[in-house]
Amino acid sequence: MIGKAIAAICVVAVVAWIGVEVISGTANVVIRGDPTPRALDFKEAVLDAQSLANRQARLSLAGIYEGLSAEMEMLYPPSHTTLGFGDDTIRLLTEASPREVREYFYNCRQRAAATAFDPNNLNKPKGCRVRIFGTMTTCYLKINKAAQFPCLTVDRVESL
Repeated sequence: MIGKAIAAICVVAVVAWIGVEVISGTANVVIRGDPTPRALDFKEAVLDAQSLANRQARLSLAGIYEGLSAEMEMLYPPSHTTLGFGDDTIRLLTEASPREVREYFYNCRQRAAATAFDPNNLNKPKGCRVRIFGTMTTCYLKINKAAQFPCLTVDRVESL
């Protein structure tokens, strides 16, 4: 019991030290050891994904969530208008996310599947507008662990 209490105190201290502040339309990123967050837009997150992952940067990003399955989840820029994966995405890691996050994304995928063949929505994004809070890290493909890429672990999600 004492160990859990000490762990909880350490987590609170780390969260207070790292911090995340959100400004509408941008994300503020806080790098460990740097107390000043810097504004980060989606383009910056895509272009600097590897360096953000190397620093384990905590951030929040607004965009459109689309998932083909729980193993293939992406965050697209807020201006995303067509279906499909591309270089302008942030890959998401949700395996260790809280249950409510995984349930939110599950429900989003179900809504998208229900409208997938609607003739009025064929070339429109099938996702949900969200703000995601998490940490940039390095992920790998389950079938080829040598193939590494930056991704965003998801701690919290909000509908926009």
